Amino acid sequence: MYTYHRAGATRCWSNWRHLPHTASGAQPQSLPHLTSARGKESHTQDPAALLLHCLGCLESGAPRQSEALCGCLFCLCLRTALPARSRVRNTCRAQGEVGFWHFAHSFVRGNWRNEAESTFSLLAKSCHDIDLINFWMGDKRCLKVSSFGSLSHFTNEHKPKGAASRCLDCSVEQTCPYSAKKIYLHHAEKGYFNWPVSVVCNSGVCDIESVTEALRSSPYGRCVYECDNDVVSNQVVNMEFEGGATAAFTMMAFTERLGTRKTTIYGTKGELFCDGGGPVQVFDFCTREKTAYPTNKSAFIPSHLMGHDGADYYLMDSFISALTENKPSLIQTGPEATLQSHLLVFEAEKSRKENRVVFLETRKELFPKPTYK
Repeated sequence: MYTYHRAGATRCWSNWRHLPHTASGAQPQSLPHLTSARGKESHTQDPAALLLHCLGCLESGAPRQSEALCGCLFCLCLRTALPARSRVRNTCRAQGEVGFWHFAHSFVRGNWRNEAESTFSLLAKSCHDIDLINFWMGDKRCLKVSSFGSLSHFTNEHKPKGAASRCLDCSVEQTCPYSAKKIYLHHAEKGYFNWPVSVVCNSGVCDIESVTEALRSSPYGRCVYECDNDVVSNQVVNMEFEGGATAAFTMMAFTERLGTRKTTIYGTKGELFCDGGGPVQVFDFCTREKTAYPTNKSAFIPSHLMGHDGADYYLMDSFISALTENKPSLIQTGPEATLQSHLLVFEAEKSRKENRVVFLETRKELFPKPTYK
C-alpha cells in the first residue's frame, strides 16, 4: 500500500488505534469539533468497512461532532459532482467501467478476488458511486433497492483448451487478453515498474527478475480461469428515492477504459452528461442548446497525486485544509450520510443474493434523510 501511495512504511498502520493524534503526533488543541472521541482525525477510503457490523463500530467511534472521520469517506467526489447536485430531480444513470485487465489484476488474482478474504466487489469497487448518487439526490431518502449480477467469465469452464495453470508456462497465453505476462512482465521489460507492476513485487525490489519470479510463484501469475475468485464481474443496482426519483448504476469489468465513470442525469428541463473527468455537458430542452462546463482542476497538481483523475489531490487538500485552517465546512458530508450510503451498498448486495427487492422505507432508523452541506 505505502509503495503505491508513496506514504512510506513509517506512515502506515495496521490498526487504527495506533494512529497518532495528528500528523505531527501532537494532541490537537484547536479543533475539538473536528476530532473524534479518541482525538484522532481520520481519513479512510474505498471502502470504509468490509463487514456490515463494522459500520456500527465506525459510527460509534465517530460522534456527530467528528466531521473529520467520515467526511472523507465520501471518496472520489469529483469536482463535477457539485454542479450536478442541484439538478437531480428525476432520474440518474451511472456506469462504472472497471477495465478488463484491472479487474483481472484486483478481482481475479488480487486482494479483492474472494469475498471471504476481503469483501464483495460492489463494496470494494463501487461504494463511492452509490455515495455520489446519494449526494446528487440531496435530501431525498432511498426507499427501495434491487440488484442483479454474477461472475460471468472468470471460471474454470471458460478456460481455453491447452491453457496452463500459470501464464509463464501457457501455450495459448499470446491470445489471452488477461495474460499476466502482458499485464506485468511486458511493462517491466519497458522499464515501467509503477502500479500494477509494483504490486506483484512483494520483496520490495522491482526488476525483471523479481517480476518473473512473482509470476512463477505468486497469485498474480495464475491463470485467471484457475483462481479462487468468487466476486461478481458485472452488477446493476436500481434505486427509488422519495418523490419518485430513480437511479440505476452498472458496474462492469469488461471495458476498455480503466476506472472511468459515465453519468447521465435526466431532468424535466434538460439532460446532463459527464464522461470521466468532464466536461459536464448540459442540453437545455427550452433552448435546445448544449453547453459544456469544464471541470475546475488545479494546474499545479503533482503527477503522482493525479490518481482518480485528480480526485485524490482534492480529497486530501480539503481534508488537510479543514484541519489546519479550522474550517469544517470544507468537508461537505458528515458521518451519518456516508455511513447510510455504505449501508445501502450492503442492502443492494442482499437484494442480489436473495433475488428480491429490499424495501428501506420500513427501516427509517437505519436510513433517515441524509444531511449534506
